[in-house]
Amino acid sequence: MTVTAQGGLITWAGIEERVKGRKEPVIVNATLETRQNAFESFNKANATFLSLEAFFGAFAKKLQEEVDAKLAALQALNNELQQLKNDLMSSAWIMKGKPSSIKLTAIPDPTRGYVKNVINGDGAPLPTYPHNTDPATGGGGASGVSVKEYYLPNGAGKRMTRRNANGKLAYYYSDGSHAINQYYYTLITDDQGRPILRGNYKKHLHLEV
Repeated sequence: MTVTAQGGLITWAGIEERVKGRKEPVIVNATLETRQNAFESFNKANATFLSLEAFFGAFAKKLQEEVDAKLAALQALNNELQQLKNDLMSSAWIMKGKPSSIKLTAIPDPTRGYVKNVINGDGAPLPTYPHNTDPATGGGGASGVSVKEYYLPNGAGKRMTRRNANGKLAYYYSDGSHAINQYYYTLITDDQGRPILRGNYKKHLHLEV
């Protein structure tokens, strides 16, 4: 497997050295991994170019294709998560006039640490209680929906609710400033406002926290 230009062998090390002098933004700004992947695709194809400039022209085009594909995949992911967010945001009567979602990073420490533990599957130290209200609707749990409530260690009655819909897990936060047994269901998201999901949701929807 080789890449040649004007009859001479082009090596990865040689290309990386020449990249420093290039002006094309897509080449200069590409990550090392992206450049390696693009070069490897030429290598596997035993690509031959009339000149080094012809190689860099094709290299820039390949990198742009990689960038466009990643942007398209990211947009598709965001669209999918936004639709799920719309479906999961609570329509419970108690949420009228309240924020429908909260960024995980906006939950103050040390409470945020406990919330992250629950999301990542380690909620064992926290008291839990069965809960009959579906956070997404404010009504009784529909078929296949179960709810678990976590008491978060604090002095203000903060709660966290896990919604399990046939193994698909979503999480809600209640800041504690409410009447007794009337909990808010503020959907927990990442910094981009995308819902944090676990369980049987497809793995590409599991955002790291």
